[in-house]
Amino acid sequence: MTPHTIEIEVFISRIGLGVTDIFTNSYSMLEHFDNIPNNEGKEVGADKYPNEIVAVNSRPLNDEVIEQELRRKFDLDESSKVICQIHNPMKSCFKSYTYIKIKGVDVLVKQCSTLLYAIINHQWIIELESINAQLQRNKS
Repeated sequence: MTPHTIEIEVFISRIGLGVTDIFTNSYSMLEHFDNIPNNEGKEVGADKYPNEIVAVNSRPLNDEVIEQELRRKFDLDESSKVICQIHNPMKSCFKSYTYIKIKGVDVLVKQCSTLLYAIINHQWIIELESINAQLQRNKS
């Protein structure tokens, strides 16, 4: 089975300058779990700015429709932070999120000082279930 990939934006920030570089690439569930997007960002930053310290973060491509619906549902104005995260079922952080359906899309949300959300990645859930089933068969 070929792993399903998603497009992820990688942001490179430099001290005193903020975000100076952004690139987009496709990554699998395992690559994301192994922090490959951020590691690639660090490599790019080190190559472009060898004498500077860079910070790297990554996120999925924003879904403006979902974000606007979340703002409406949670009564948030445009100045309120709404942060889209990458849903990776291999990470346990999403266990503290609440499930909702927005415009027919399955979304996990967590309200803290900002509103965090992740669109459920059903393809990666299926892949993880398949991997786990294969591991169980191999144990037998």
